[in-house]
Order: sequence, then C-alpha cells, then structure tokens
Amino acid sequence: MNAKHELLRRVMSTEGAEAVRAVVSGLGAAQVANLLEALPPERRKGVWTVVAPRLKGEVLVEVRREVRRQLIEASSADELISAAG
Repeated sequence: MNAKHELLRRVMSTEGAEAVRAVVSGLGAAQVANLLEALPPERRKGVWTVVAPRLKGEVLVEVRREVRRQLIEASSADELISAAG
C-alpha cells in the first residue's frame, strides 16, 4: 500500500476532530490537498475544519476548482480572511 492510500485509510478510519488533527498535522499543503481531493465530500468538510489556519490558503491553491469551491463554502468569512493572510 502506498503512502497516499495509507494516509487515506487512516483518516477514513479515524473518529473525532483531535484524532484527525493528529493525522493531518504533520502534512504539507500539497499532501493535505491530495487527501482532501481523495475523500468523499461529507468527510472532506470534517477534515477541512481541523487543517491549521496557516495552511488553509496554500491548500486552497493546490486543490481542484470543484474541491476549492466546496471548501470555501464550508468556511466562515473569518477563516477565509485568515487563509488569505
């Protein structure tokens, strides 16, 4: 199993925001973007809520347009301002 599939399996089997945060906290923007794109939309939003604010802007640049739109819709105005900073 490659690293991407292992990461996806870990996130999909993890419950609770803190546990998911622990899985994604050591990832870079491109890795988080790849992970979010691979997740089903309903799970994607939950993972997005635990992505570090300092990383969200970079992740939004990395993801596909459709995923970016979903993540922006799932974000508050304050989160988007912070991500742009």
